[in-house]
Parts: sequence; structure tokens; C-alpha cells
Amino acid sequence: MSNATIKECFDPRNSPMCMLGKKDAQQAAADFYESLEFFSANGGFTAEAFADFFAMVSGVHEEDYEFGLMTTAAFGL
Repeated sequence: MSNATIKECFDPRNSPMCMLGKKDAQQAAADFYESLEFFSANGGFTAEAFADFFAMVSGVHEEDYEFGLMTTAAFGL
């Protein structure tokens, strides 16, 4: 999956930090896009880079359910 596709699917308003009122959607999107670009190589993910990205994003959230919210509601799943 390309970075552009991931960015198009991501709705920052449904990310945990926005839902909890700790960030606005623009800040959440900027943080997510920055981390996406950092962990991807040449606009896409290798299996290892995706594992690193997944670990970093899930580690940011204090509770397991927060990452679940991000990967379901934020991506429309």
C-alpha cells in the first residue's frame, strides 16, 4: 500500500488524540503523516518498515483500545 493511499484512508478526526480532545485534526494528521514518511521507504512499506511503524504508533497510545480506535474508526473499518 502506498503512502498516498494510507493518507487518503486516514481520518484524523477519529484518531484517539482528537477524540479525547488533546489535539485538533490538523495536528493529528501532521503527526501521522510525518511518522508515515519517516518509517516508509520510497513511498511504500517493506514488511520490516511496516512492523516498525506499527510498533511506534501502537506504543504512542497508553491503552490498547486507543490503537484499536485508530485502526478501525480512523480508517473507516
